[in-house]
Amino acid sequence: MKFFEKGTFYDLVSLVVPGALILTVCLFANSCFCCKILPTGADINWIVEVSLFGIVLLLGFVCKLIASVIWKEKRNDIEDINTEYRKYKKGKDSLHDDKTITELDTPEYFKRYYYVAKNTYNKHIPILESHIAFFQNWIVASGVSIVLIPLLYCCCCCPCKLLIIEMLLLISIFVAYIGMNNYIRKVYYLVFSDYEYLTDYENTKRKKSQQEENTETKSDENK
Repeated sequence: MKFFEKGTFYDLVSLVVPGALILTVCLFANSCFCCKILPTGADINWIVEVSLFGIVLLLGFVCKLIASVIWKEKRNDIEDINTEYRKYKKGKDSLHDDKTITELDTPEYFKRYYYVAKNTYNKHIPILESHIAFFQNWIVASGVSIVLIPLLYCCCCCPCKLLIIEMLLLISIFVAYIGMNNYIRKVYYLVFSDYEYLTDYENTKRKKSQQEENTETKSDENK
């Protein structure tokens, strides 16, 4: 269960699927050339399969590196974080004026994020982060595929089919972008709500402990 709970499986998927998309585009382009660029059919054995899987992982890592550069600013945009924080506070405390809400700075948000992660109260955050990584990598892989298709299939006799494929990839980019934004907002919400729950729980526990100590002290004095 820990394998799934920690999001390792989802992390693997976020690398394999985007990498497989790019490799698939290149593999099918093999039929457009007179000589064989990549092995197909009977030429494929277990060594080739392992090699292809390694290429898929490598392509996935490249997509991940590119995605981390592209989406770095968006994930750490304190204005977006505070926008969601104001929505959370207004919904939770039924506030009509968000001017009374103290905004977070970047260190404070990361403090809350890592506090929640350290206490491992909510298992959904690492899984959501893996889903976000998948969406980011998919957008990069789809963009690369859209560029590769006209280059690799320039002599193809079915331009309409290629256009349909590219349109489907564009739609998938749009859907992935929407999904990524929704999941990012969910992570923000979980960080805010879990942090408040954990701090309230710790404060309540601390007060209860102090009350018990005071009670014991008074009982000892009475004796």
